[in-house]
Amino acid sequence: MSWPTQRKSRKRIRLFPGLSGGASGLLPSTATKASSCFFSPFPGDLTRPFVFGKAALSTTLGREETDQRQDADKSRQPDQLADILRKAFHGESLDDIQKRLKRKASETEVPAVVDPVDSSQDAPTTSEDSERHDASPSLTKRLRKLWSEFPLLPWKFRWRKRFLEEMLRRDGRAEALRLTHCPSCKKEGFPDYRCDDCRGADLCKDCIVHWHRYTPLHNIEVRRPGPSSARTSKPLNYGLHSQRFNDSKGFYERVERAELGIRVQLLHRPGEICDFRVLHAVERFTIVHTNGVHKVPVDFCGCELGRHVPYHIQLLRWGFWPATCENPQTATTVEALDLFTRLSLLGRLNVYDFYRALEAGTDGALLKGLASVRQQLSNCVRQFRHILMFKRAGRGHEEGGIAATPPGAAAVLCPACPNFDMNVPADWALSPFRWLYRVILALDANFRLANKLTRSTTQTDPNLTDGRAYMAPWDDYAAYICETDKEITEQYGDCSRFGALFLANMKGGKGLRTTGVAGCFCARHEFVMPLGLATLRVGERFNVIDYILSGAMSFIRAPEVTVSYDVVCQYSKRLNERLGKIRGVRVVWTGAQRLLSLANSGALTYVVPKFHLYAHKVWCQIRLAYLWLRGTGLTDGETPERAWAGANPAAASLREMGPGGMNDVMDDMAGSWNWRKLCEIADSLVERMERALHEGLTQTAIFTAFTEALEDQDAARLRKERERHALWDSCDQSKANDHACPYHVIKQNVSIAQIRRKTEEAAGSTQRTAAEGRLDDEVELARLLLKGLHIEDERQRISSKYQLEGGTDKQATSTTQAMNNLVRAIVKFREDQEHIMPATYATLTSEERDPSRKDALSVDLYMPSSPPDGDQALVSAAARAVEAKLRWASMADALDNLRHQLRLKGCLNRFKIANITGQRANTRARTAQAAVDANVKRDADAYRRHRSAYLAIMGRGKWEETMRDLLVSDCRALGDRLLEQIEGMSEYEAQRFVMERKGSSSSGDTHHELPWIWFSSTSESGLEITDELLVEWSKCRARAMHWVEEVRLLDAEMQRVLDFNKSMALIWERRVAPELTTILGDKDKAWAQDAAWADGVRAYACKQAYIRRAQAAKWRKQFEEYRTDAARFLAVHTTEGISIDPLSMLTSEEVDDMTARADRRKEKLAKAKRPKRRAWDANGDEIEGGLDNDDEDVDAMVVSAPAKPTVSKQGKGGRSARRRGGKARASKAKSKD
Repeated sequence: MSWPTQRKSRKRIRLFPGLSGGASGLLPSTATKASSCFFSPFPGDLTRPFVFGKAALSTTLGREETDQRQDADKSRQPDQLADILRKAFHGESLDDIQKRLKRKASETEVPAVVDPVDSSQDAPTTSEDSERHDASPSLTKRLRKLWSEFPLLPWKFRWRKRFLEEMLRRDGRAEALRLTHCPSCKKEGFPDYRCDDCRGADLCKDCIVHWHRYTPLHNIEVRRPGPSSARTSKPLNYGLHSQRFNDSKGFYERVERAELGIRVQLLHRPGEICDFRVLHAVERFTIVHTNGVHKVPVDFCGCELGRHVPYHIQLLRWGFWPATCENPQTATTVEALDLFTRLSLLGRLNVYDFYRALEAGTDGALLKGLASVRQQLSNCVRQFRHILMFKRAGRGHEEGGIAATPPGAAAVLCPACPNFDMNVPADWALSPFRWLYRVILALDANFRLANKLTRSTTQTDPNLTDGRAYMAPWDDYAAYICETDKEITEQYGDCSRFGALFLANMKGGKGLRTTGVAGCFCARHEFVMPLGLATLRVGERFNVIDYILSGAMSFIRAPEVTVSYDVVCQYSKRLNERLGKIRGVRVVWTGAQRLLSLANSGALTYVVPKFHLYAHKVWCQIRLAYLWLRGTGLTDGETPERAWAGANPAAASLREMGPGGMNDVMDDMAGSWNWRKLCEIADSLVERMERALHEGLTQTAIFTAFTEALEDQDAARLRKERERHALWDSCDQSKANDHACPYHVIKQNVSIAQIRRKTEEAAGSTQRTAAEGRLDDEVELARLLLKGLHIEDERQRISSKYQLEGGTDKQATSTTQAMNNLVRAIVKFREDQEHIMPATYATLTSEERDPSRKDALSVDLYMPSSPPDGDQALVSAAARAVEAKLRWASMADALDNLRHQLRLKGCLNRFKIANITGQRANTRARTAQAAVDANVKRDADAYRRHRSAYLAIMGRGKWEETMRDLLVSDCRALGDRLLEQIEGMSEYEAQRFVMERKGSSSSGDTHHELPWIWFSSTSESGLEITDELLVEWSKCRARAMHWVEEVRLLDAEMQRVLDFNKSMALIWERRVAPELTTILGDKDKAWAQDAAWADGVRAYACKQAYIRRAQAAKWRKQFEEYRTDAARFLAVHTTEGISIDPLSMLTSEEVDDMTARADRRKEKLAKAKRPKRRAWDANGDEIEGGLDNDDEDVDAMVVSAPAKPTVSKQGKGGRSARRRGGKARASKAKSKD
């Protein structure tokens, strides 16, 4: 087999479709100008159309070089390919790779990927060798598979050199090398000019000028003969783009357009000349285009066409955006502005880097010294973005235009959220699911989007949008902040004081105009709300959050609202009071009143985002969890984090901008974010519906089986539990007792503080009534042992806080004072020990009775758990019992403290990653993290110390299932992955109860690596119905209900998206009719007086209406299958999440179709979640498609009960876990064979 294969000649077919506007009134996006340029006849006696390309060249070029290359390629044989494969690739030859893979395969009993190529090709072969060679895959086959999987390999070995040669070929005359006349007009002589932008246009001067009437900004190159050439030409005055090609230099150079005679005539068709152009012409007009910065002669129109049209308007009508409106000398093409806008919004490119790229494209070697017009480009970009935003908002079709735009009216609204004016049916109040029409708002702040205090002010850098889209209006917001900042008091909370509350009352950042941005978002669909962004002046204060929440509420048309905020437990306390103080003159007053009305009617609820919830106290976890609130579906509340992640790449640019530029860019970024979300919302809803249908079947099946098992054992108790749920859902949870919550079990552990209080209360009565000489009294023992525990804590504190050796004099003094206090405490402990534990005291040495400062940290206290020399006879049973009680309470306290510190550690880590930048801020944040790390170590060491003492007293027992050995891996901060594992453990407990209730045996490994301090489970039988088990049933019920709610919500959102686009199409269609708008600007011009403007207005309105209806039609077809599946799913599941027999609600055909779709969905999600493993058969051929982790030919085990979730180093289901499982299964499969 030889390669490459011979290329077959193909006949060129060129199509020239007609160009005409449709009946819809909008102009198709077709390059009509370029088409007429390239295919219109040349003026004169030539009538043939000209087509650029090699086929149009009327000359025969030599093919000797190409034929030689093809013959050389044909001569290559497979044995030469083997030599190529043996060449080193990134420091390792393929032979070495084969040997390494073979050695690894022999260790893991997996066949090698590719058999090594035998180098002894001349050795005689036997019949057995021939048979074995025929059975093995050919080298070409293996090579093709390898190269198809890694396409860079063939490019490197075969084509890299050829690519370099072709790129060098393009710098010369290439296919035009042997041209003897112009291919267009047939003029004799070599065509000196060519245009790279036209793809091989080698033409004479007259033709190049003619073809570029419509494209004057193309980069044209010229070939000029040198001194030795027979041709002669007069010397040229080189301009910006004047370039030569001569025989002595041997390369093309760009030519200045003025030299060619290419000029831009405004307001006239290309080729026409204005008779009065000399009245105003700019010979070196600077134009910034997508391919560089150009100097072009521009002639302004002075005849009847442009007599009353200002010069900057003439530029605009020709697609040039003027940098100034008075005597313009610089402009930017609309194409360049549009390109930069897309790159900036989607790639976060800034103007500085974009202009540097344009400069490099114009003068990459820095030989010409271009005058910078970057500031002019920046001004054009701001103006273009501003106009484009209001054009898309329809303000050009409304009376009053931009100036009359209401606050927030230019924002892109969420199409899936309920809106009475756009997408909610008239009979919505009759729906039994009122929560379907609830809006969930998410609040958060981002301290990375800060703005530096520069010389720019609000006067020199104005805000163009000024509150008409997403950012708060300047004057109104500034007045509001001045009014409310005076009333702000310290906002220290009694719950979580991480992130927001830490920075709430800090002083403003030094050198910063604003310290960040606060935002309000649609929590389910990630849209930025209108008037939902505001700059932070001094940290994340609640008055700023009140403003953006009230601004967003101005556009909410829904009966219920849920507010999601990471510190909502503190934010909601005085919300009504703060909202009531917003004055009526404020822009957000309407929204504040609407929010107050919802709060007073009980239609306003609060939740904490799922990630932040576990950093709160139990009170918040019970009442502010998404999972316990009906109607939220699978919303997680972390929308702001995802939105900030999209905005953070622009933080460096925003930091250096002026105040107005920063606000305008934030508005533009938010508008782009919302529009992308709107265009992608169908795919998002479909993806979520697929997951909801799949997980809904799983969770409802678990809950149904769980419920049936409990009803068989104790139906009455389950009925009472349901009544408890109904009571909890209907009561005022903020005032209800924790015992009333069905999702929480009150622990009965007694803390050390409670024991100390009871001990002191009993001490007085004991001293009055106790008989003289009774030394082992329980109260006296408890007081003594509490002193011992206090001394142990002091030792640990001193060891971690003070520098015991060295240091400054001040540090040494502090250490000495602490050690003296410790010695005095030990001496006092010994005095009490002598009276209460005389047998133990009698065995002590003098150094142990009165230790020095040197020995104070190491001397043994000889508590009942550690008597001298381990002699248990020296300690009474009562003393051991009292210490055991104290040690158990101390362990519980240490665990609670450890969990609290780990929650705080996780929040600090995430807050630092999301908001902290710069060395100074990072140093401070790391200091806080180091303090938390020290507290974690302190609490972990305290737990281990108390557990060791308890183990010495009680010995081994079932108590170790509750108070387990604390490993370093158990002290993990609370993160997203750990929260998923906690929910996985809760689901596992429900499944384990069902399996044990049905008598099935678990075949999975019962060991789990989830830190037990977050989810403490025992090995006791799950058959007994306990309070803990009912809590797990409640959680299982909540999960099933929320998956059913998610399906119902997604189905409603799909319908709302379609209705919203229909409403928007109607709005744009109303803007098409000319009679609805009769006043144009301030001159009372009728539509008919400017027909071109009216035609543009109609065309844009038709275009927008068409886009909306086309989106709706596409989405309706995309939703059809999933809405059918959703309807069937809801028909066979109750609102509580109980599965119903499908045949009782659906026909057998529908059930079969639903089952088949569910299987396909399961397989699809499994493939997306778990990638295939590569595998090879015995012959070395790779198995097509690979093997899945649950393929029957790899692992035939049937799991009858779920295994507890395991955690690898890369998290739940990480690559490490799959790799280990894959090796084991591959080994097992080989042993079966």
